[in-house]
Amino acid sequence: MAKDNLEKIVNGLRGISWEEYNLEEDLTIDKYNLDIEAEKMPLLVAKWSLLLARASKEKDKEKENLGLVDAQLFERAGTEKEGKTTDPAIKSWVKMHPEHVRAVRKHIEAESHYNHLWSAIKALDTKRESIAEESRLWAKNYFSRPNIPKEAIDKSEKELRERSKDNIDKAMRERRESPSNQENQILPKPKRRSI
Repeated sequence: MAKDNLEKIVNGLRGISWEEYNLEEDLTIDKYNLDIEAEKMPLLVAKWSLLLARASKEKDKEKENLGLVDAQLFERAGTEKEGKTTDPAIKSWVKMHPEHVRAVRKHIEAESHYNHLWSAIKALDTKRESIAEESRLWAKNYFSRPNIPKEAIDKSEKELRERSKDNIDKAMRERRESPSNQENQILPKPKRRSI
């Protein structure tokens, strides 16, 4: 069953561009469904590993093709130009030939594709570690809401108000009593109010 699903997924990905693989969706973690995320991981790793294997095969094929194109061009240059294949002019002619340029571009594209898929495998490994860490946090009730009694909150707020009032009163007293303020006392003494 799982093998059939995997083959359907991978076969569905043939012939699409790198941007269409939707790696971002596969890397997203739903922290409220960690059990499902953990169950999906083997299938995701298998999917991306198969894609990586195909990309590796394609990269090797393009590298081999590049060597073949170069060999054919050197052979053609040797017969047409009647020179040695080590001659710098022949090497330049081969490197600039459109067939060589096309083969190099295909090889670079295949190499880039392979590197992207390799990065996807590394990212999936990071996702696996993140799922494990999120699970540990859930087990330790990290995401639970704090349970603070209302009396404790009220008491804390009252103490904060009293400290703030005392600090303001102290600052005002010091300001009135400072020598620079004795001569030009602008502010009248405040009346004490109860809160």
